[in-house]
Amino acid sequence: MNAANLKTAVIAVLCILVAAQAAWIVHLSPLSGPTPVTPAVKEARVAPDRSGFEIELAAPANTESVPADEAAVVDPELKGEWSWNNPYTLRFTAKKPLPQNREFTVTMAPKLGLSGETTLTLRTGTFSLEEMDLSERAGGKPGSAIIRAVVRFNGPVSPEDLLRHVTLTNTADDSQIPLQVTTSWSSRRLELLSDSVQKTTEGRTYRLTVDKGLKRSGTELALDRDASASIDIRLDPVLHYKGADRGPRPPAEASG
Repeated sequence: MNAANLKTAVIAVLCILVAAQAAWIVHLSPLSGPTPVTPAVKEARVAPDRSGFEIELAAPANTESVPADEAAVVDPELKGEWSWNNPYTLRFTAKKPLPQNREFTVTMAPKLGLSGETTLTLRTGTFSLEEMDLSERAGGKPGSAIIRAVVRFNGPVSPEDLLRHVTLTNTADDSQIPLQVTTSWSSRRLELLSDSVQKTTEGRTYRLTVDKGLKRSGTELALDRDASASIDIRLDPVLHYKGADRGPRPPAEASG
């Protein structure tokens, strides 16, 4: 066999091998194309403003065969509307903001053909006042005092919003005492200082009230009830004297 015939034979063998490999690959590949992904719940969440729920799927649902109002039910029942934002996201919009600190169960419809968990538990957030502490400081004039208040919440509050929803009242005549916040940024813990109040020997009671309209900063979560604390400010008519420390005594002189 000459060189030209040998080259032709080698090329033919290579063509046969390539064709065989291609046939084997086709044999291993499914004829129907890629396997479709079964949709499943990826995430369920309450809207930050408590306007409803959102159910996010890991794969698109068939929104044409399953209308939004047939895709899920919520318990306890709420007035509102279901809608498909897109094939991946089902949303429930409530007629009014969801109540705070409540648990809801959302059950996805079997006709969606979801894999995995289809009964979902969702809980709305809550905003509350955790601490109110009142104390007395010396005022700028003799016989006066400044009332210091420290309030602590379970979430940040803006100083401006706090001032709109807090009052310090003299309970003897219901007059209000001006307040100022000592910080200028949103925080869970805020300190307030009052204007100077005059002390009396009979004493006066001052009541600090934070009303339920106060909202957590950046959200629609609000206090669900008023909160108050009181402090008695009284001028002690008895003058108390604390003796000065004379320090150590000098050593006794030795007698001659």
